[in-house]
Amino acid sequence: MHERLASRTDLVGFTGLIAALVAVSGVLRPAAAQEPGTLVGRVVTSSDRAPVAGARVAVVGAGDTAVTDEDGLFRFRGLTAGSLVLRIEYLGMRSRNVPVDLDPRRPSSLVVAVRMSVIPVAELFVAVDRSLPVSKLYDFYRRMAHGHGYFFTRADVLRRHPARVTDLLQRVPGIDVGPHRLGRISVTMGRRKGCVPEYYVDGARAPYFDLDDLQPADLAGLEVYRGNSEVPLEFKAFERCGAIIVWTRDPGAGD
Repeated sequence: MHERLASRTDLVGFTGLIAALVAVSGVLRPAAAQEPGTLVGRVVTSSDRAPVAGARVAVVGAGDTAVTDEDGLFRFRGLTAGSLVLRIEYLGMRSRNVPVDLDPRRPSSLVVAVRMSVIPVAELFVAVDRSLPVSKLYDFYRRMAHGHGYFFTRADVLRRHPARVTDLLQRVPGIDVGPHRLGRISVTMGRRKGCVPEYYVDGARAPYFDLDDLQPADLAGLEVYRGNSEVPLEFKAFERCGAIIVWTRDPGAGD
């Protein structure tokens, strides 16, 4: 693959120079294992080569998109060989267009190193109308509409009649639910064996929370994110293998 540096033109993109666009060896899967028309890449920071998880990578004009995983990796298959442009976006940072030459004779792999910097924003004033009640589940349904993660609504709980809250997780791919040596039910997920997700209850972090301390009848909603790349930005303060967000019912609330 031909190496090419990204343009310094001030497009609406990542603030910071694309530091390198080079072939990968050892870090990504061998090119021989891929089919032609395949592009495998990794987005890292230029300062310490740390992976950038959750970045959106799109092939401009083709409609193909991917999201980087916990290792900053992304992959496209079935691309048309030749010159193409990748658009890289990350919440809170400027996006950037990166030109790439895809060799028709063999698959290509690359590393995109970026110097991250926060976008300055104008001062923001928020006016709150206290006469309008806002449901604490507003953001729950907003995130559910985006389709990232697994969601259980109050209707799901009533339909499934789980004996315990952890019973809802039994069929979620990538999650292990099993007995703990102290007699409690353990929930683990992610690539690291035995990794315990971060817990939040009604939006507040609850590091020692046990799902089965809550009765299913008291559950208003449940969000399950199986990896850091799936976790919404507002719950990414602590780097873990994933997150489970619990929403409880208000006293006296009907079904």
